[in-house]
Amino acid sequence: MQIEELYFNDYYHQYLVIEVDSLTEQLSDKISISEEDCFVVCSTHIDKEGLLKFHVLSVGNDWDHCSKGLRKKDILGIYNPEDILDCEVRLIYPTIQMTKKNLAWLEKNEPEIDSELELTRTDQRLDEVRNYFYPDIVKVGMLSNSYIKEYNMKLIQFNGPFVEGRFVAIPEEEKTIQENELCRALPYLIGDEIRLLAIFTGNHLSIEDEKAMREIIKHGHEFGIGFDVFSLKS
Repeated sequence: MQIEELYFNDYYHQYLVIEVDSLTEQLSDKISISEEDCFVVCSTHIDKEGLLKFHVLSVGNDWDHCSKGLRKKDILGIYNPEDILDCEVRLIYPTIQMTKKNLAWLEKNEPEIDSELELTRTDQRLDEVRNYFYPDIVKVGMLSNSYIKEYNMKLIQFNGPFVEGRFVAIPEEEKTIQENELCRALPYLIGDEIRLLAIFTGNHLSIEDEKAMREIIKHGHEFGIGFDVFSLKS
């Protein structure tokens, strides 16, 4: 299996063995690398720019023999997602030593975020619409005549049945929405695939829209709509 075939929550803060071949040479300033050392144990984090990163805990010469450098306190290096997108990967159960090293490094180095954003990161229902490189950015659709056009939205939080965020990377020629404009979206299904549809947009809603949004937030669970009740199929 390749990394690009996995969903974000398959590997976010999880443990992976990745066959990176000669990319282990990039770690040679931290540890001696032999010709056979083509495998790394990694976990993942999101940096201060919102970019997904794979940090290396240890290296080895086989899927099952990859503990070289694990005793070092510091990580051995960091890979960008584009470097290893098509590499073969296996998810693993970590050893106690892997877990201790990883959690200690994350505590010191991963940027702190608020609990509301963390909830959106760990919600698997959003994985199908996430940007691979910037997981806090998702695709959200807006009705445009007879079709749905999708835009980028940076996640903020859940609010009752809605997921909220702000539009980012909006093309200059786009007249419908503006950069950094607030959006509240609900989930919907296309086949078995979860998508997002913008319901309320704008930093300042009309009195009617404010009232309608409060009613949906208040009665979303009763109506059976939104993230209050929307679940993944098993």
